[in-house]
Amino acid sequence: MKYFCTLLATLLLYHVGGQTPVWNKELPLSISTNASQISLQANGSEYLISGQKNIIALNHMGEITGAVLTNFVPATYGFGSFIRPKIDITTGEKYFLLATSKLSGSNAMIIDEYRAGIGFVHETILDDAISSSAFSPAFLELSDSTYVILGRKYLRQITHRPGQGVVVNWEKPSTFGNSNAGVRTSNGIVGVSHEGVVFALDATGNTLWADTTDYVLRDIQLVNNGFLAVGRNVDSLAVLIKFSPTGVTEWTKTYDDLVYNKLLLEADGSLTVTGQSDSLQVALHHLAADGTSIWRKTYQPGAGRTLLRLDDGYVVAGQASNYAFVLRTDAGGNTSLMEPRLNPRKRRVQNTLLQAVASPSATLFFDVEPNFWVPKDSVTTLFYAAAPWLGAIDQDSLLHLSAALYGNDSLSDFRSGISMNASNDLDRVWWVSRAQIEYLRQDWADNGILDHPVPYDISTWPAKGNAGFTYNLDFTKTTTDKSLLPAPFVDANSDGLYSPTDGDYPHIKGDQMAWWTITDSTLHTITDGKSLVADMSISIYAYDCAEDIQLGQSLFVDYEIINRSENAYDQVFAGIWADPDLGCAYDDYIGTLMASNALYVYNQDDVDGQSNSACLGATFKNNIPVGSLSFVNATLHKSIFFQSGSILPFPNNSLPYENGSLYQLLRGLTPNGQPIDHFFPGNPADPASNSMCKDGNIPAGDYRALGSHGPFSLSPNDTFRLTLAFTYHPNIPLPCPDIFGTVKNDLDQLHTLVNSGALEAPSQLPSTVQIAPGQSVLLNATVPGATAYAWSNGATTAATSITLPGQYSVTITRITGCTTMETVLITAATATDEATWLDHVRIFPNPTAGPFHLEVRGAAHEVLELTLFNALGQAVQQQVVDFGSGVLNQMVDCPHLPTGIYSLRLRAGEKTRHVKVILQR
Repeated sequence: MKYFCTLLATLLLYHVGGQTPVWNKELPLSISTNASQISLQANGSEYLISGQKNIIALNHMGEITGAVLTNFVPATYGFGSFIRPKIDITTGEKYFLLATSKLSGSNAMIIDEYRAGIGFVHETILDDAISSSAFSPAFLELSDSTYVILGRKYLRQITHRPGQGVVVNWEKPSTFGNSNAGVRTSNGIVGVSHEGVVFALDATGNTLWADTTDYVLRDIQLVNNGFLAVGRNVDSLAVLIKFSPTGVTEWTKTYDDLVYNKLLLEADGSLTVTGQSDSLQVALHHLAADGTSIWRKTYQPGAGRTLLRLDDGYVVAGQASNYAFVLRTDAGGNTSLMEPRLNPRKRRVQNTLLQAVASPSATLFFDVEPNFWVPKDSVTTLFYAAAPWLGAIDQDSLLHLSAALYGNDSLSDFRSGISMNASNDLDRVWWVSRAQIEYLRQDWADNGILDHPVPYDISTWPAKGNAGFTYNLDFTKTTTDKSLLPAPFVDANSDGLYSPTDGDYPHIKGDQMAWWTITDSTLHTITDGKSLVADMSISIYAYDCAEDIQLGQSLFVDYEIINRSENAYDQVFAGIWADPDLGCAYDDYIGTLMASNALYVYNQDDVDGQSNSACLGATFKNNIPVGSLSFVNATLHKSIFFQSGSILPFPNNSLPYENGSLYQLLRGLTPNGQPIDHFFPGNPADPASNSMCKDGNIPAGDYRALGSHGPFSLSPNDTFRLTLAFTYHPNIPLPCPDIFGTVKNDLDQLHTLVNSGALEAPSQLPSTVQIAPGQSVLLNATVPGATAYAWSNGATTAATSITLPGQYSVTITRITGCTTMETVLITAATATDEATWLDHVRIFPNPTAGPFHLEVRGAAHEVLELTLFNALGQAVQQQVVDFGSGVLNQMVDCPHLPTGIYSLRLRAGEKTRHVKVILQR
């Protein structure tokens, strides 16, 4: 739960700050090696990427805000050469126009409309002979609806008609080969091909001139007195070629890179290209107008295919052998390491010790491959899957039952969303970190305005009344009544509605949390039972606390179960079915730790997977932990294990169980009514106790387990909360570990800590406080159980008295030894309303790494005093300027000041105004 300075600095610089956000994403696209075209299109503040009939939208911060993932067979659909966002003027609906190539049969060109909620419609097939060695076809936009297409077999002009497809205005055979790119000129089009031809067409597609070179030509741009093109030569070296207005080669520059695929002309006459380096990495090269190198950057393996220029950097899209990527750089070409691909519906929760991927289903962790890893960067896991079971009896003595196993439709009685809405509006996971929230609070506190972009998951957080909850990931509009949105939030202005612009923010646990919601109001394919009409909000969260290793070795899961029916349920049981896999799944033992309300898994011997060659790639080897699943806030009523390889304790694992057999298990009874207590409740280290270690004849294997809590009652609209901890316990000697002497102590301390509330108790600090001249204000950061306070003004008590405006912070040490930092902005209150004497105050850039520009307009005064205060409230810089005109445009430099958050006071007589300045050196 510690906020590291580097983490906060990274957050300011790359995610929600005013400087250039840089990011690098592997995209969730199925791209084959022969699908060598990725389309990139700017769309307002977003970027659209397409390839093989897939569409992905990313925002300014690199977050996926929309996705159409078709996953067509690569051999069928190849290049995604073109995408344009459109609006149907008849219906007002948004849609996408895109083109791909069909790499089978005639290698035709396919033009489609994608309509959200409907799919690909109004398909037009155009004959061509697209080659897998090129990027063809090239699209040139003449107007909003008319395009020239430079194909391999044909040159065409088409007009797109919404809802009808396209019509061909003219069509000419092509003899130039695979036309990779083209550029409009005053009297037509000039294009280049993979075969090295540079050619010019008039407005109706007639050839004006053509010339053949010895190069593979990938892109061309119009410059003064001719054209510039890029590609590669016969020696597989990247080239930049200058052509005359009639296609005559005037000069050529050769580079050590393998190929350049895209060329951009900068406003100052310089050039930027992307392609592939001689070491098979993505290359971005900035050149002078004559081709002289200015700077060059290389990134991960692959090739840059296309490129956009931004005011403060570049966006590069491309591919490696089997994946696509998009990265954003700053003006110097710097970016971050590539983040691994993740389905946009899912989110990753991690700390320095573990990580897990959350999917919007009832089943935790399961997604064909394991999705819960310990240690964090390994391929080993504790649990392969876990899922909730619910059973209850209503007032008419009828059984209601819901269960899940491995998460897909045939093995789950749950769906994503809430019972009062059958749409897909909630079919995704949201992720929020405490660092994001702290920065958002600081941003809002200084002036009641969010000056920087809000992270996507915070702006779309499905909390009551959120106006930002508008579009789904598939670009369809949401239909859920916003008053029903259930996500928890902090209501800063107490109006009962969630709005980040009002200072509201998600309520989370841990240092980062993933949240989603499911309901059992759907077809029950496992139990064939009656629905409880229960909604279940699920949170997965983790703490990053070096001072409390046990806390960091635990992944927490909260279930909030709400009875949305009119039934008053009695004899309610809530259970968790689990598939523990400790590294190798086939040499595990399991047991119940009754005193700690936990199930646990340990290895049969002291080498994981030594007897099973199938597990050699995913084992703990000889460094094997014990894994536990504990009920943190509830008792473990009963537990049962299922034989190795069996997901259920019945013949043939047959489904569904309409006779209520699963409810019997939750209650602690076999289907025949025999009582069940707890499986293997003894200490494995004790030869006399009941454990799998007691009898060497018990085979190790891939076991399943069920733990349940109950009975309890659940009236209409009542809520039941269950908190689980998935914990790994390293350095416990094997075989036959002393669970009672090790795991029990760990879990007992963990449960006490969590249930005390000390981890989540907020401080009493407000976001912002006004202070009158000559007065003081008492800031009280008291947290129950805290052991130390360290204020930025040097105070070490829970409360401190402040007399000067400024940004103040306090580091609070919790009883775990973990620390959190909270901030409060102190502003000056005067008899004069600050908002009335200045019409406009703007600081840019902000954050800044150097001088910043100050714009002020307002009521004229003889002088304006500028004073910069640090986080201690100390005046660190002061300047007096002329404000007789009521207009100020001033560069402010503070080279001697370190990185930090400052308050700039503007004062004219008794009138003042404070604005926040962030220095990021």
